[in-house]
Amino acid sequence: MRLFFLYLFIGFQAISQNCSEILQGSVVDFHDGTNLAGATIVFAGIEKFVQTDLDGYFSVDNLCPGTYNLQVSHPECDTKSIRVTIPHSGKILIKLEHHLEELDKVTVKGSAGIDYVVSQQENRITSEQIENLSYASLGDALKLLSGVSSL
Repeated sequence: MRLFFLYLFIGFQAISQNCSEILQGSVVDFHDGTNLAGATIVFAGIEKFVQTDLDGYFSVDNLCPGTYNLQVSHPECDTKSIRVTIPHSGKILIKLEHHLEELDKVTVKGSAGIDYVVSQQENRITSEQIENLSYASLGDALKLLSGVSSL
């Protein structure tokens, strides 16, 4: 009989709890105030999370009154923990420290595994030959190469 009243009392507590609160806000960069799209807000202790939209805005509904610990993260920022009490009047503004990863140096190593073999005979006109033919035309210079003829 005692268990019946205990379960009945707990049931009334669960039903009477108003879980219709809404938390709204935005996540911005700490330094320049730009909106951070894709930031994740996780409610620690309950299975709720939300991501910001392209404007850095988020909204979470069906929250029960109480205090929540939020873990706010973004791929290029330090994770921040904040405490929020629900109901909350107005929108919250969360500022994250945005970091760029800078590399000290980049090393590229490679090797060519293919040796190129020339299967044809090569002929070249040297700079000395060009100087000797400075009075002549390009066609005259090309006549020095075997297999080349000009009209």
